[in-house]
Amino acid sequence: MLRVNIKTNKLIFSFTREIEIFHLNYEENNDQFFKSLDFMDASESERIRSLVYYKDKRSFAITRYTLKKILADKSGLDLESIFIQSLKGQKPSAGDDCGIDFNVSHSDTDSVIWVSQNYDVGIDLEPVSSAMFCSELSDSIFTLKEKEIFHSLLSEEKKKFFLKCWTAKEAYCKLLGYGITENFKNLEITLDQDSMIKKVDQSEIHFFWSDAVKNHCMCVAFRPKYEE
Repeated sequence: MLRVNIKTNKLIFSFTREIEIFHLNYEENNDQFFKSLDFMDASESERIRSLVYYKDKRSFAITRYTLKKILADKSGLDLESIFIQSLKGQKPSAGDDCGIDFNVSHSDTDSVIWVSQNYDVGIDLEPVSSAMFCSELSDSIFTLKEKEIFHSLLSEEKKKFFLKCWTAKEAYCKLLGYGITENFKNLEITLDQDSMIKKVDQSEIHFFWSDAVKNHCMCVAFRPKYEE
């Protein structure tokens, strides 16, 4: 059973207790920014220094600190021993010693962090306001079938359809470690009771959408880690 428990900066999503998603609002945790800097490694500190705007420095540092704290709590390791590895073409990892997979998505105001041991998961968080550009972006995101559906909808329904498709495709690519390099027009969303995405090879991944984060659309793409 999928269920959502809306608690700011707490667990907001749980799937059979094997996928957990946490929500972080930057303004409510602004006082954690300087504390979080003490837990950044050299590359993370360099990245923070390279960011121009304070809001970007804050969102990266607080989100990374929170991620490390969650991983430390789940794995039993010391927070100082958690190192996040980011290799090109692969999903970020905390290493074999940690044994917990994760994925992160953020907007200008909020972050969501998933953790799981038994599921491959990708997550995307988009502000609802992004849908105001849905008509302009439709050609670069939708398949022909999706465009037919999109143009048949009323204005508000178009926005909802756009957000569901966009977040699902982002989450799918992040699940597989593609980032956003995959051509979204190669991915087709089937929006029904058992929502799934279909790729050229007909592989299937299940989805869950939520509005648990205020003024955002969140999508989780998931499948058992060792599914053939």
